[in-house]
Amino acid sequence: MNVESYLLLAEAHALEGDFDSAIETLSPLKKQEEYLKVREKLRDLLIKKKEYGKAYDVQKSIIKKKGESSPGDKIILHGLKFELSKYAYETGNIDDAEKKLKELVKDSPKFTPAYILLHEINLDKDSVGSAMDWLITGYRQTGNAINLIKLEDTAIEKEVPARLLEIYSQLTEESGTDFALILFYGKFLLRLEMVDEALEQFLKADSIDPNNAS
Repeated sequence: MNVESYLLLAEAHALEGDFDSAIETLSPLKKQEEYLKVREKLRDLLIKKKEYGKAYDVQKSIIKKKGESSPGDKIILHGLKFELSKYAYETGNIDDAEKKLKELVKDSPKFTPAYILLHEINLDKDSVGSAMDWLITGYRQTGNAINLIKLEDTAIEKEVPARLLEIYSQLTEESGTDFALILFYGKFLLRLEMVDEALEQFLKADSIDPNNAS
């Protein structure tokens, strides 16, 4: 059996947007020596169809077959798990979404979108403190400023600016050379019309080389 011919035919179907035929084309190949190549193609087709549950199962089978997972394998697996979490959230299965996301941040602490969605879930449950805590954890783990942006939006929307001031104070004590953090802190102080305090933070930021900040 010429596996490459089947793969090319599946790709031709996919290019035409006929993902069902592409997947069906690969069905006879599941037990061939080129198992991994076929499974990877099948996974990609399922992702294109947005059938993330099936794609996730295929990706797990790929990792099991390899015996160990490469960084690329893990990125794909975590991305698919996030899509499943997001679908659960959007369809009202909040507990399942939260469970999957907590597993995800445990397995992949630097996966920023998981912290953002955990924040959204807790806001929906009117648990503002927990929502902000997830963003704090997200920033500590990833250093991604989207967490700070969401923190500020939440503090203003939920009318808890004092809480964010406490958070910024705590974070800057932990990392006094974090350029982005200090800049955001100053910007928030300015937004609250605390001009002198804001200027102090801006001057501190100005003394830091952003390229060597941490």
